[in-house]
Amino acid sequence: MRWKGTCASSTRCDRERTLPSTRQGDIHDYEFGPDDGAELSGWRPALIISNNGFNEGFGTAIALPISSSMPAERYRTRQHVYVAGVDSWASTRQVRAVRQRRLGAIMGRASLDELDDIIEALARRFATTNRPGEVATADGIMPIDAGALWRLPVIGPGGGAFFTTVLVIDYHAGNNLAITVEVEEREPRPGSPGDVPVNVLGSNGSVTALIRRVRAMVVGERGLTAAGRIQPERAGAVIRRLISMIQPPEA
Repeated sequence: MRWKGTCASSTRCDRERTLPSTRQGDIHDYEFGPDDGAELSGWRPALIISNNGFNEGFGTAIALPISSSMPAERYRTRQHVYVAGVDSWASTRQVRAVRQRRLGAIMGRASLDELDDIIEALARRFATTNRPGEVATADGIMPIDAGALWRLPVIGPGGGAFFTTVLVIDYHAGNNLAITVEVEEREPRPGSPGDVPVNVLGSNGSVTALIRRVRAMVVGERGLTAAGRIQPERAGAVIRRLISMIQPPEA
C-alpha cells in the first residue's frame, strides 16, 4: 500500500524539514534506506519516541519504523505496538536514529498510552531478550552478544566508503538482529546526555557511546571485524541512558 501523505514524485529529498525540532509522538514520512533482510526499509512512517529535550539538543531523533503488516501473534504484544493514528504497527525491535532535517510530512500522532506501551516494551526487551549467538566476520565465525564492539564498512551519502565502530547493546540470535550505538575514541562532551563513556577491556583507553546514533541492524554479511569488548556493566549504563532519552522529561 502507499502511505497516506507520501509524495508520488521522486523529489522527496526537496522536502527536507527546516522547522524546529520534532515532537515526541509525531509520525513522519521517512526514507529508511534500502532493503536489508529483516530490517524495515524504504519510505514508511517513522514514530518519534525520543523526548522533546533530546530532540531539541540533537540533529537526530530516535524513531521506530511502522509497518501496515500485522505481525505474527507470538510477536504482536512483545515486539510491536499498534498505533491507531496510522492503523499500523510500530516495531520496538527496530529502534533507529533518524535525521530530523530529512523527516517528511507529519502523518499522524501516537497517543500517550501508545507511547507508554512502547517505552515499556523497549525496557522489557532490553531486560529479557539478549541472546548470544554467532556471526560471520572478516575473521571467520565469531560469537556476538551485548557488550561487543565491531567495525563495519559504511557507504556515505556521497557514495564513499568508510569504517565506523559500533557497540552491541542487545542481540537476538533468533533473528540475527542487533541494537547498536556508534562509538568514538574521545571523551564525552561535558553535559551531553547523548554521550556515555565506556572502557574497552584490556585497554587503558576509553571510548564514548553515542545514544544519538542508535540503530537496529541485521548483522550478517556486513563485513564485520571484531574490535574488542566493553565492561559488561557499561553496556547496561548505555541502555539506561537510551531509555531515559525516550522517557518524557516530567516522568
